[in-house]
Amino acid sequence: MNPVDDMHENNSPSHPELLAILTEQFKASNFDVKHLMRAICNSEAYQRTSRPEGGNGDDRELYSHRAVRALLPEQLYESLISVTGREFIAKKGDAGLMLKKKGGPREQFIDFFRVSDEQPDVLDYQSGIPQALKLMNAPITNALGVTINRAIKTVGASDTEKMIEFLYVSGLSRRPTADETRRRVAYVRQHPVNPIAGYTDIFWSLMNSSEFVLNH
Repeated sequence: MNPVDDMHENNSPSHPELLAILTEQFKASNFDVKHLMRAICNSEAYQRTSRPEGGNGDDRELYSHRAVRALLPEQLYESLISVTGREFIAKKGDAGLMLKKKGGPREQFIDFFRVSDEQPDVLDYQSGIPQALKLMNAPITNALGVTINRAIKTVGASDTEKMIEFLYVSGLSRRPTADETRRRVAYVRQHPVNPIAGYTDIFWSLMNSSEFVLNH
């Protein structure tokens, strides 16, 4: 159903039987929200990849594979905050990062990425060139020092492969493939005087990748 919090008759659930089962589980756990979320996140359906297998590419009913979904503007902003460590800067009292302040950076970001005033279809990618350019040049994606410094403290700047792995896990929640590692290592080695610049460019590219802005 879309929006997910609209339970009216004209917005019926796609799988009412599943909703009924989850409702009973929720009641049985004494309305424990954490229990419900844990059950959903540990389910096979939730953990499936978006890559179709066995000719199920056209399946839209049985959750045989994940549907690729665009992050909502709020989700994208909060993901960037979490990954880049900007929330740590805000907690240190940076007055310029009043994330919840009316008309502040958060609201401006969300308004810019909300292409339509109507409830978006999360299966449709609505952003275009303006949003892509905004993301490339936004302060939040060009102030990556917190994450880079965390990587250096954890694995050391001299261990190029470990640094790249740390950045991939931090940004995309997965390790790089062998080919990605090879190409990224070659790129960092093009910056012998200042490898930090190479690592920053790599992490910036991950933040601007379709893999980051899509839930798949």
